[in-house]
Amino acid sequence: MKRPSGVILIDNAEVMTREAANALLKTLEEPPPSNVFILVTSLEQEIPLTVRSRCMRIGFGPLSADEVCSYFQTALSYDAARAKVLASLSSGSIASGLFWMDPENFRMRERIARLVMEKRGFASVALVAERIAAKGYETEYLSFLLAFFRDLWWLSQTGEPTGLVNGDLREIMEQRGPVRPGWAEASIARVHESVRTLRYNVNRLLAMEHLMIDLKRPI
Repeated sequence: MKRPSGVILIDNAEVMTREAANALLKTLEEPPPSNVFILVTSLEQEIPLTVRSRCMRIGFGPLSADEVCSYFQTALSYDAARAKVLASLSSGSIASGLFWMDPENFRMRERIARLVMEKRGFASVALVAERIAAKGYETEYLSFLLAFFRDLWWLSQTGEPTGLVNGDLREIMEQRGPVRPGWAEASIARVHESVRTLRYNVNRLLAMEHLMIDLKRPI
């Protein structure tokens, strides 16, 4: 078998426009014999069936927390405590863990948590939403919000800090007492709605502003 001379990697393939997908489809119908196309996606169902039907599916699952923790300790020489925090935030993804390595991104978690839990005005909401949307990191922060509200729900049900993804934010979670489980559940649903909305061509800043306003803890 002849080795391919070129590999074309299409990351986040689910965000392709219809025009781009149609152009790719024409290439896949008569692929160059010396090239291999690799489409990477976490939302396979968002790729048109006509494109998917011409691809070989290879599934990859998330890494375990121990595997991610080991990577940060051995490859990047992080101490065990720091590596454990990054592993818990990574959701089994090295790329996600690397994102949270950035001190600015890591500190933004606390800003978002305080914005949700404390009494702050629209100016604070707009500033945080602008910072998130400006860099195009909505996906990472939406994943954080899902984990944060899951932690709030967990604390409201058990009162136990064990099992928290964002254990370093526990003080913020508990500063006004336990939250209502129904609010945490509704907030999780609202974040999932935003995840679906942001797959399309929408005003991302406006979407994030509306989300952060909706998520603020009831007084």
